[in-house]
Amino acid sequence: MSENTSGNTKPELQAKMAAANKRGQLLMFVWGVSLLVAIAAWVLFHYELQSVACYFRDNSFLRDIWPPNATALLQMPSLHYSERDQCTFFGVRSITSLTLLVGFIILFAWTGKELRSFRIKKFPLIFPALLIGFAIFFMWLDKFDDYHGLHASFGFHPNDSIDAAIIKSLLRIYFYYWLLFCSLLSLILYFPPKPASKSPSPTS
Repeated sequence: MSENTSGNTKPELQAKMAAANKRGQLLMFVWGVSLLVAIAAWVLFHYELQSVACYFRDNSFLRDIWPPNATALLQMPSLHYSERDQCTFFGVRSITSLTLLVGFIILFAWTGKELRSFRIKKFPLIFPALLIGFAIFFMWLDKFDDYHGLHASFGFHPNDSIDAAIIKSLLRIYFYYWLLFCSLLSLILYFPPKPASKSPSPTS
């Protein structure tokens, strides 16, 4: 995403480039931590902490941290997954979504002041459009089915192993939050901050 740097002096440009690099590093840090947490939860839920994982299936608040879980829950009775597999599936999806959500909130809160010094002249509609389209087709309408047409390998199938279903879920979750991050960042960079109110100068 390009940022408007016209009219900046060299020190200002260097400062903005440094801030952009810092933001990118923080984003990669959030991404990496979330992936490590997802893998750790996957292993622990499957082998050690089944009772904990089942809270993410049975508790509506924890389950809905990743909204498509509601649709998946309705389909589970007709699928071949064991109770351990089901709990692991919902637990990993919700934990990953929660980790990314919290990470992005911290990221924007930490870099919010720096972002106010950046501006872009044209709002990139591509990110909100992709976000809406992704939410419709890969979240609200996403389900286990027997579709075998074009790009069928990306969909959920009743004969998928639980590991395959979790991997497909992680790809969706990470792509959704990347689109959400880009959309929010575009909004922040496009709309200028409100000018600070000036106190009236005392008259002599």
